[in-house]
Amino acid sequence: MDLNWTAIAGLAGIAIGASLTSFFARRTNETKHYLELGTQAYVDFMKSTAALAIAQKNKNVEKEFDATAQLADAKARICIYGSAGVIKDLAAFWRNGAQLDSPERYSAFVRLAQAMRKSGIMMKQPVPNADIAQLLVGSDVTNE
Repeated sequence: MDLNWTAIAGLAGIAIGASLTSFFARRTNETKHYLELGTQAYVDFMKSTAALAIAQKNKNVEKEFDATAQLADAKARICIYGSAGVIKDLAAFWRNGAQLDSPERYSAFVRLAQAMRKSGIMMKQPVPNADIAQLLVGSDVTNE
């Protein structure tokens, strides 16, 4: 009789262990998937912002239209998959006119880029605002 209880306890332990492993694996995969979706939305936002600026500079209406559509798509995905900090900084950038034509607006865009970096794995690799500003807007001006 003791042998039966030992066998049942062993099988129950295996079943519980397998269930917990499966649960945590699914949860990890889901978290990783949402992180990837958010990161891709951030990258697409930056790419479409650059494409829009280039199209506007070259007065290419067709490419401007395409970039605007891509930008709207990226913003929608950020609203769904983005971190609260990124959404807050994106909204602030948009409230200020969503243009890169002054030091204050440069700073808002840099804050947005920094929030995007901090929401993912790059949070452990800080980069000075001046370096981000230089790469994104061609100026060290960060107004901070």
